[in-house]
Amino acid sequence: MSRTTPGGRGGTVMRRTLFALAAALVAAGVIGTPAVADGKPVTPSTQPAEAVPGGFASWRELFAAQDRLNAAAGEITAARGAGFAGVVAAPEARRLTVYWKGRVPGSVRDLARQLSVPVTFKPARFHQREMVAEAQRLAADPRAVSVAAKVDGSGLAVTVTGEALASGRRDVLRTARLPLDVTTASSPTLLNRQNDFAPYWGGARYYAGGGCSTGFGVYWNDARQILSAGHCGANGQVAYDGGGPTNTMGPIINDNNPRDTLMIRVSAGGRIYTGAYNAATSIGVGGAASDYVGNYVCTGGSSSGEHCSLRVSVVNQFVNVGYVIGPVTQANHIVAGGCAAAPGDSGGPVYSYRSDGRVDARGTVSAGVTGTAVCPGVSPNGSSTVWYAPLLRPVGDAQIGSLTYYGASLIQG
Repeated sequence: MSRTTPGGRGGTVMRRTLFALAAALVAAGVIGTPAVADGKPVTPSTQPAEAVPGGFASWRELFAAQDRLNAAAGEITAARGAGFAGVVAAPEARRLTVYWKGRVPGSVRDLARQLSVPVTFKPARFHQREMVAEAQRLAADPRAVSVAAKVDGSGLAVTVTGEALASGRRDVLRTARLPLDVTTASSPTLLNRQNDFAPYWGGARYYAGGGCSTGFGVYWNDARQILSAGHCGANGQVAYDGGGPTNTMGPIINDNNPRDTLMIRVSAGGRIYTGAYNAATSIGVGGAASDYVGNYVCTGGSSSGEHCSLRVSVVNQFVNVGYVIGPVTQANHIVAGGCAAAPGDSGGPVYSYRSDGRVDARGTVSAGVTGTAVCPGVSPNGSSTVWYAPLLRPVGDAQIGSLTYYGASLIQG
């Protein structure tokens, strides 16, 4: 669902025609009026797969201990003592460490004795309020990457760019009123759907003439690629990410307009972005699943973000958007006027949540009908219906989805 004119086979086609399907489809009853329901897919809680630190028997046990420490830390900080400098609630330590400037009030010590976890008090040179105020002042200097109050109350941790130190611009250091622990680092970049970087995840913004979204990472021809929608570009075109035209991703390959799929030759990962259009949250891909009428699926794109109240209404569908695309799957938002996708979401992932805390890949976004939904994010003129190119599509004994067509396999995360 992009917004500009693509190149490709069969002549030039305005990309927005892929999104704004012919009104005849609506009149013919291809798009039914979705029923209103209250159900919505949810993400089950899972435990991390990494080894559990700190000698705990499980992640569940670790998090339970951490919760107890955090609850106790909340009571200490709520006491609002003037000398409070910081607190460490590390579950491995199995106790709170509280840093305090000056004498700890008797009321605070009494509170600590009543808590369900051990508390150790340690002296601090400065209290939290004075450190935070000075950190805020110094952080306004454009040469500062970050400034923070140190948890032990000893002063401030300051990060500046190496260029700032090399040029002799040491204003931050010279004007500081508290001791500084200075390190150097590059300036931070906000990482989210709008400005991804390698290894690229699904649901992020990219450009190849117009704005689209990345789909799922796959292995093809013994290399990593990422899927997207065929109308987003043409073979040989260079894709670049949301950071701008200097952030080259790689060339477009395997463009197939009738199937509305393509690949970008780029280092891809096994995750997709979730949440809002500008979110940084993500989830791993666990496998692929076929579509069946009545299924619930989610879409995720860089223009409007994640939408999960979508019910599959048609499979094995072929749609004329100036040329025929198919087979595609159609899904509608269960609430009339609810957002399913918006211009710029084309190529983004369609998926369903799994019980293991990951998702199953379903397909990549192709088309919709603009003006049928108000969507959040970049393009409010969105659609309550979405058509997508399925990754797995059983027809009789054959599979004709994108993965089978390309002979590709998913990168899992």
